[in-house]
This record gives sequence, structure tokens and C-alpha cells, in this order.
Amino acid sequence: MKKEISNRFRLDGDGNLQRVGSRNKGKLGTIKRDGFMRIIYNGKAYQASHIVYYLKNGNWPVGVLKYIDGDRANINAGNLVDVQNEAAAATANSVKVVDSNGVVYDSITLAAKAVGRSQKSLRNAIRFNSSCAGRKWLRAKE
Repeated sequence: MKKEISNRFRLDGDGNLQRVGSRNKGKLGTIKRDGFMRIIYNGKAYQASHIVYYLKNGNWPVGVLKYIDGDRANINAGNLVDVQNEAAAATANSVKVVDSNGVVYDSITLAAKAVGRSQKSLRNAIRFNSSCAGRKWLRAKE
């Protein structure tokens, strides 16, 4: 399996995933509503971050992958950590966020519920420095 994955994908010098030998070089996969990028390879769906982790480390993640910057679409090899502790895995990808009114939320999920918007729209507001639900959103400093 590693040989197949290595023949179809590679990491560039900056740790970014690239498809090898494809006519569709610009597109890797699709970002789903949950914020994760999925890649279809040999008829099976993979999380792109798992492929990146595999190419970097030579094995599939054992636990849950944590996105250091909290952005599930950022699948750079330097942004991924395998979290094997169950308690840590439960909160691995929760990111505290703060709105322009100064209200701090413990996760994007809680913030989205509080303002009646989707998690994706809040992630995009944070990522692109735009507004959602009439407020600006930022990652809270830990």
C-alpha cells in the first residue's frame, strides 16, 4: 500500500501534499462540510491529512490527528500531530474562538450553535478574516 500511495502522492519541500502523474494537478480532493479534505484513491475515500501523515512518517496515525493551527483544511505535514491519549484526542481539534464583542467560546461548534450558523461558515470567517453573523471572528489566544 505504501508503494502505491508513494507513487501517486508526494510531499513537496514545504510539507504540502501533491498528486503525482495526474492530469488534474491543481485539485487534490474535496473539502467536506465537516472541514476535512477527502481524496478518492482506488475507489476508497481517505482523509488527505492521513495521507500526508503516512508520507511523512511511514505509518498511518494511531490516534486522532490534531491540527496544530485548528484549521482542518491545512494539511501541511508540519501542522499534524498524532494524539494517542484518549482524553487529549477528545479535545484535539477544539479551538477557542472569540467574536468582535469579546465573547470567548470553547469551540467552533459552541460558537456556531450560539449564533445559529454552521461550523463551516465560522471556520471560513476565521480563515479569511471576514464576518459571520454580523461579527468578526478570531482564534482565542491560549
